[in-house]
Formats: sequence, C-alpha cells, structure tokens
Amino acid sequence: MKSKIQGMNMNKTLQAVIFARVSTREQENGYSIEAQINRIKIYCEHKKIPILKQYTVVESSTRGERAKFFEMVAFVKKQQSPIAIICDKLDRLQRNFNEYHLFVDLVNNRGVQLHFVTENEIIRQNSNGYEYLKYQFGIMMAESYVKQLSDNVKRSMRAMPEKGEYPHFAPVGYINQRTDR
Repeated sequence: MKSKIQGMNMNKTLQAVIFARVSTREQENGYSIEAQINRIKIYCEHKKIPILKQYTVVESSTRGERAKFFEMVAFVKKQQSPIAIICDKLDRLQRNFNEYHLFVDLVNNRGVQLHFVTENEIIRQNSNGYEYLKYQFGIMMAESYVKQLSDNVKRSMRAMPEKGEYPHFAPVGYINQRTDR
C-alpha cells in the first residue's frame, strides 16, 4: 500500500539535502565548512542515504535575509521523493525559533526528516514529544549562545572607554595609530 503526503511518494528512497553553514566570509576560508561536509558525507554513507544536493552557505542565521537558506527550503518543498535535511549540528540550520514552525510543517505535512549528525538526532513524522523537546531545547541553547556573545561584545564596548580606549577606528579627521601603553 502506498503512503502519500501531499503528493509525495513515500515508497521512493530517502535522499539527502545537506546544509553546511558558517556565519562570516572570514570563516569561509577556514576548515569549518569542509569539516561539516566531511562529517555529513560520512554520515550519509553510513546510513546509505544518497545525496541529492549540497548547500554550502555563508550567512548569519540570525541576521539578514538568509537567501541561500530559503533557496534550500524551496528546493526541498519541490521534491516528490522523501527528503532528509542533514546538518552537522542543529545550530548550523537555525539559532532561534524563527523557522521552527516552517520545519515542523515540512516534517509533519511533507514527510521531511531533519538529521543533526553531531547530536545524533533525527526529527521525523513519528518523533515523540521527548524528541521534539530535545529539538526545541537545542534551538533554545543555540539562541542563548548568540545572545551571550552579544552581551560579551556590548560589555567590552562599554569597558573600553573607561580604560581610555576607543572601541572603533578613529573618527574622520583623526589618525588611526596604535601606541604601546
């Protein structure tokens, strides 16, 4: 008996859309993206999930348009076979609850699976309440991390003038010159 979710043939083989992300151009030249992709490919090979498409993204998960992210989501929505979005870690996919309902909809109404390699977690249609709680908690921890980083930067920016330091480049008309103190 065939099972269909909104026109999707669930008897077809599960395929992977892999998503690796760094936040800044500076990180793009490091090893993070490469390491993420390697771990995901090993995971897919171990689970025997063929890779349909790979998204390597340089964009913040908390600021801006997230154009590549939404390009990936649109691609997943167009697929007629079962899809697993596979990320190295949950925080590579999302760092806040902005997209939570989008992913829950993809899982519940389109049969998409979310695989988080490092956490060894899979969110799928038959995930239980505890699995969703861990997913939500992971999002909460990722969001907390971003907010703590912001707090640290703000605290540093407030402390610099107290020490007589300027937290940015010198204003227009002044020379940027480092001195030893």
